[in-house]
Amino acid sequence: MSDHDFAKLYGDKIADVYDVWPGDAGPPPDADRAAPFLAALANGRPALELGVGTGRVAVPLAESGVEVHGVDSSARMLEILKEKSGGAVHGHQQDFGRLDLGERRFGLVFALFNTLFCLLTQDEQIACLRSAANCLETEGLLVLQCLNPKSLPDGSDVALVELEHDGVHLDVSKHDPVAQTLTAHHIVLSESGARFFPYTLRYSHHTELDLMAARFAGFELRSRHADFDGAAYRPDSRYHVSVYARAHGD
Repeated sequence: MSDHDFAKLYGDKIADVYDVWPGDAGPPPDADRAAPFLAALANGRPALELGVGTGRVAVPLAESGVEVHGVDSSARMLEILKEKSGGAVHGHQQDFGRLDLGERRFGLVFALFNTLFCLLTQDEQIACLRSAANCLETEGLLVLQCLNPKSLPDGSDVALVELEHDGVHLDVSKHDPVAQTLTAHHIVLSESGARFFPYTLRYSHHTELDLMAARFAGFELRSRHADFDGAAYRPDSRYHVSVYARAHGD
């Protein structure tokens, strides 16, 4: 099975539970801050989300008045997105690592919550950055929200994510710092049994991202923060939010 097929199946499998998982088991609770941050950068121009999923950020962004398009490989994710947004977010089913949106151009392209790292080789990540650049207007911006590898556990780890009255959520992971991969299962245990949601990330350090973006996709870093509120990015920050512009307006 190809990585593309696996990503699609993973999305289809998790779509119906992703938005209803409690607390830390579900999507991060930063959509209310991400949407105004992105809306300000879009500045009235259309925006494109890579790995839009069920619209955690795309829906509130569209509600703020931005024309929003989203790409995802999962048909089920896009079905839920359409239901949630009432069609306000324009969904496109395709691999976000190989974008094909014709002549359409955007003022903002963004990939949040480690979406870029779902592409499992450096070459695939570079190809995605190039595709994003090709989708941008001349003065367009790219926003990436990515984990700081220093926040990852060493070796193997079992972590309690959420404890409910009728079940428990666990993350079981293996970190390989040489391959720059995190291979994991999100496990849901309940009286009805166990459900497993496997995933793999190939992360890049922020310096590597800057190099890939500049050398292979024509971007330059405009700003970097620890979150959407503008906190300073530090060595112990869990994530970074990085904004890239087309270098010299190319």
